[in-house]
Amino acid sequence: MSEQLPGEGDEEQKKPRAERRDKGARLLNRRDKRVLAWVAEQYAVRFDHLQRLLSAEPGHKSERFAPGARGVSDSDVLQVIKRWERDPAWAVYKRFYVDTPGWIWTTPYGVEVLASQNLIPRYARHFPKESTFEHLHYVNYVRLDIEARHPDYRWVSERSIRKLLGRREEGDDLAHIPDGQIWLDDRRAVAVEVELSPKNEGDYDAILDELLITGVMLPDGSAFKYKTVWYFVSSANDVHVQARRMVEEARGRLAEEYRRFVQVIELETLVQRYDASATKAAAPAKPANRS
Repeated sequence: MSEQLPGEGDEEQKKPRAERRDKGARLLNRRDKRVLAWVAEQYAVRFDHLQRLLSAEPGHKSERFAPGARGVSDSDVLQVIKRWERDPAWAVYKRFYVDTPGWIWTTPYGVEVLASQNLIPRYARHFPKESTFEHLHYVNYVRLDIEARHPDYRWVSERSIRKLLGRREEGDDLAHIPDGQIWLDDRRAVAVEVELSPKNEGDYDAILDELLITGVMLPDGSAFKYKTVWYFVSSANDVHVQARRMVEEARGRLAEEYRRFVQVIELETLVQRYDASATKAAAPAKPANRS
């Protein structure tokens, strides 16, 4: 029986491990996929809502770093954004005003990366305009609230609806595209409208007729009718109040058999409810009293 002297065979035992091919590469993790796809679908998301989306799946499991009352910390969110903005950037973050949070949106490259994994459609290029931010922020509020309270419902964004309908040829009638769809099940869909600026009477009448009565024309020539229309309105200022009044008057002009399929919902109530429930969900659990 031969004995191995100390040091013999060390070379075999100390062979360096082969390096992973993806070492140092930036890879999409599960949270990246979920949140970036959400951002792409909605065009853009404000920092505070991004914070909520990331808080649903924090990047660490230690109780020491459990989300606080507002979810993951601002610095955690900024670290995620910094990673997403590495060249080639998946997303862009920009602050427009000193006293309001910034906005984030996906780059064309980010959309391509997500689409290549069948996470979203291949959307057309889009760069958000400051004039749309208030409306977009409230649409995002509606989606967040619906998904929190009804996880079995399925949201389809305006951007996805627009992609589904495709380009129309010159002279074709343009279908009205709501701010989102909520699918209650496989057959019933709700049209979501966030109404902050008033339209004229004829526009409202035409929209409700198309959504509920005659139907939205699809590329295959068929007509699609919504089960109901949910109008989300606000009383925050005079313009919002005027839009709310126009919606309520348009609902009143409908035949009674269709009037009941239009609901007018207060945005302020929704925002308060969502903020309260999100804060409660993000707060760390209190330690058990062991005395």
